[in-house]
Amino acid sequence: MTNNCYNLLQSWREEQHNIASRVIVFPESSFTTSYPASITQTTCCERYAQLSPCFDNGETKGKKNYLLIGGVDVSFPAVDDEANEDAVAVYVILKYDTRTPTQPPEVVYRSHKFYKLTTPYIPSYLAFREIDPLLELIAQQREINPHLTPNVILVDGNGQWHDRYAGLACFVGVKSGIPTVGIGKTFYSLDNEMKKSDV
Repeated sequence: MTNNCYNLLQSWREEQHNIASRVIVFPESSFTTSYPASITQTTCCERYAQLSPCFDNGETKGKKNYLLIGGVDVSFPAVDDEANEDAVAVYVILKYDTRTPTQPPEVVYRSHKFYKLTTPYIPSYLAFREIDPLLELIAQQREINPHLTPNVILVDGNGQWHDRYAGLACFVGVKSGIPTVGIGKTFYSLDNEMKKSDV
């Protein structure tokens, strides 16, 4: 490993530790610990609605009848071509009516940004490859449609389930000030011993 590479990874680790130290986790008492055998969209919407004022759109307390749920992701070409540096960051906001939680949500905002990758994929450093375009999309939405700022953003990437407790979802949450939930599609072994079948 060259000195430049070592120094870069060291500065990234320091930033991850900084982000991890600024993460705010809702107390367990905010969430139900026992779920019904079958969790439905209705159950989830009712539960999230109870989290007020954690998820408050700035409306008068007790009068809110919807939730705004954001989602962010970065996608790459389907062709496995290491020379291709194109990527697209996407940001979508759905509006869930808490009075009729079984109804499909309404897409109230969507935005995307094509960009060139300048950072290689390095396991446990995904945030440095994807955070800037995602934050640009969120900032753009807040400037153009601040009333649509979501109560929570679902992030395609881990949050605290990370070597240094600072996955992409933590970066998005800390840097945007909006609560996030990390959703990792791929099993991520923190100790390199636990396998997917062990979970």
